[in-house]
Amino acid sequence: MGLRPKAKGSNVPLWNKTTAMRLGTRVSIDLVDSDVILHAKGKRAAFSGEILDLLAFYQKPHTLEEGVHLLCRSAKSAQGVADAFGRLIRLCEQGVLVPEAGADSPFLSQPYNQTYGPAVQIVMLEDRARTSGFVDAIRSTVRAGDIVVDLGSGSGVLAVAAAQAGARRVYAIEVRPIAVTAARFFEASGYGDRITLIRGLSMEITLPERADVLISEMIGNEPLGEQILETARDAVARMLKPGARLIPSSLQILVTPVVVPEKFRRKSFFTPELLDRWQSWYGLPFRGLLDPPASQASLVRTFIDPWSARRWPTLGPPALLQAFDLSLQSDPPFESETTLYLQREGHLGGFLIHFEATLAKGISITTEPRCVDRSNHWRSPLWLLPSVLKVKPGKKLLARSGWGRTPAFEIVNEP
Repeated sequence: MGLRPKAKGSNVPLWNKTTAMRLGTRVSIDLVDSDVILHAKGKRAAFSGEILDLLAFYQKPHTLEEGVHLLCRSAKSAQGVADAFGRLIRLCEQGVLVPEAGADSPFLSQPYNQTYGPAVQIVMLEDRARTSGFVDAIRSTVRAGDIVVDLGSGSGVLAVAAAQAGARRVYAIEVRPIAVTAARFFEASGYGDRITLIRGLSMEITLPERADVLISEMIGNEPLGEQILETARDAVARMLKPGARLIPSSLQILVTPVVVPEKFRRKSFFTPELLDRWQSWYGLPFRGLLDPPASQASLVRTFIDPWSARRWPTLGPPALLQAFDLSLQSDPPFESETTLYLQREGHLGGFLIHFEATLAKGISITTEPRCVDRSNHWRSPLWLLPSVLKVKPGKKLLARSGWGRTPAFEIVNEP
């Protein structure tokens, strides 16, 4: 039961389809097993081997629209087109594809501002467990006179909390337009004289001094999707003193086999009934979108609010997929394997991912469905089986996961 990597589930900025793009001149490529590792502008990202055709195409200037047309010709399904388009956007975000000399940015500034603007900050601040957890961890970790780095400062709330906890200097790093709001907040908070706002990407910034504490609230819906591992590793190497304290200090990713309600599954797959209805509405031959037989299909990734999944029956305990110590400078493994133990009989519909982050001693946050409340702002990855499987207690499943901004998940043995 294979799985091809899927595109990141979060929103991407609107793109300018007429922008001419080409492969950057300072891009290096490494091949590690079946993965393609790209290095550009101090960033490192893993892709599947399918990305090589796209890189070859952009050795000469082409517009993003032309890239999409290329992807449509090779994709085998609508889901395949969506996944490939996500890879194209990632190449632009990573700096692997750059505008041809004189061309405009491929992303339009207004939607970018809206994507990371006040609306997103409000949702995160309304998540009381998340924000209280970080603020409490800062108060228990930061000591009087500390130098603190806040990566991806956003609205600046955690930077102000660090200054309030006694930090002598807080370097708040933020590349997005929300930094303008953060600057106003710093000034009005009364701690503006101790907070230095730096606009830019942390990997491209050199601080005037090394820090005692690193704050990096960069956990995405796809837990590693906001590059928390890469940015933390870079900060440990270049920005922190030996023995510095990190918030969070570690991150675990776990998976649970679950029964998925049929109502939810119907929204995630093309079905004959759905396609026939669309054909009657629009007069177009939609049957070509029909998903392949279950025996030929990969797992499908979607996202769900863990609060809404809190009552879904589980068929076994959560299994650890990977544990990351953010203080380490070594590269984490690209793949991991774990065994899932099915303890109950039922209809296995998918595999629900959640994370647990250690913020300080005795303080952690999680997206485990039974532990979240309604204010939780994270959505959890859910890998759906193409068809529901009847399973019995005692069955063991071997799961393999791939990490990076384009994640992968597969069950190696048949349930």
